[in-house]
Amino acid sequence: MSGSNEFRNQDHPAVHVSSNRSSFRSLLHEREQIMSQHLKTSIAAAVLLIAQCVHGLARPNAEEPLNANATISISTVAPRDGRQSDADIIHYNDHFYIAFAKAIREGESAFHILRSVDGRDWKTVATLRSEIEERRPDVTLAPHYSGRPVWFSTMPSGRLSVTGRASKKTLLWSTEDGKNWREEIDIDLSRSYSRVLWQNNRAYCASDESSSCGERYELFRVESAVEGSGPETTYKLSHDSHTLSGPRESQLAFTKDRAICLLSFETYDFDKVRRWLIPSGSYAAGRLGVSEAPYKEWKWTPTKLPFGAPNLLILKDQRVLATVFIDGDKARNALCQVDASTGKLTELLRLPAVATRQAIGMTEHDGHVWACFSDGTDDRKNQATLKVAKIQLRK
Repeated sequence: MSGSNEFRNQDHPAVHVSSNRSSFRSLLHEREQIMSQHLKTSIAAAVLLIAQCVHGLARPNAEEPLNANATISISTVAPRDGRQSDADIIHYNDHFYIAFAKAIREGESAFHILRSVDGRDWKTVATLRSEIEERRPDVTLAPHYSGRPVWFSTMPSGRLSVTGRASKKTLLWSTEDGKNWREEIDIDLSRSYSRVLWQNNRAYCASDESSSCGERYELFRVESAVEGSGPETTYKLSHDSHTLSGPRESQLAFTKDRAICLLSFETYDFDKVRRWLIPSGSYAAGRLGVSEAPYKEWKWTPTKLPFGAPNLLILKDQRVLATVFIDGDKARNALCQVDASTGKLTELLRLPAVATRQAIGMTEHDGHVWACFSDGTDDRKNQATLKVAKIQLRK
């Protein structure tokens, strides 16, 4: 009996050990499956990350639109000199034209006109320089607009014109064939940095006027003129010299029955020592103005968007587009659609331009919007490039 009990006491532990070994093997198998699944997941994540990196290298973010409102293709025009102004573009008589001002020697500048049939291959067709000494442009010095842009427009006669600033004068040349240009001196809207436009045989422009002692850009006005007469103020918007923001840059556009104006505002810092307002270099929210002929009364709507360097384009279907430099942490140059009734600017596309303030030219042709901009800095180490974007908007 004692042997039998002894045997049973020895046999029972043996059965217990066998059961533990089976559970341990099951646990090991379960852990192996879990580790295998984690390994597969890690490998898949690594492959996905590598694929995203390769895709990012293949398609730089700078060339991609932000959303599905537009598609864009880019072509290079020419290197951009640091002493060259921002450029404008227009389609006129079956050709594209680009204009910009560029220093030709110390203290002297000229307007350069490029032409293209397809918007890709460009050739210089004219270099415009005033024959009148005091009217010769100097693009290297400007009170507040370092780019000092030149602008295209079409005159009542149908001639293509290009305008720009020179000291206290507005320079204007016109042409019928794009090759032979003549200087027009009858119309001189001397304060204009914006585009000169014609409506009912009268030239209009929006401008600002600087005041002394650091209190700058406190006045905004709309001027008009007819050939053979001096400019007259159609409308004036004045501001208290002690406000912390004031008008800075503007641009006009005309539809069939009204005028539209985008007006940017600069913020000021109050200098307690000198007791005047100093421009801060940043923007406050801009405004959209709408007026009907004779454009002496304007209704202004806040856009709730801090922007600068505005430009406007009225499409054939009467939609209103704008290019603006949007200030802030994510500074960018953007193409926006404008709701003239509410003042809302809806960003359609981030332009692949360097994130610095620049006036971007626009024109419409063949169902596309064509924009002209620079994609680099103006310093000598990193030369900028003048480019043209062909943009297809989606309705």
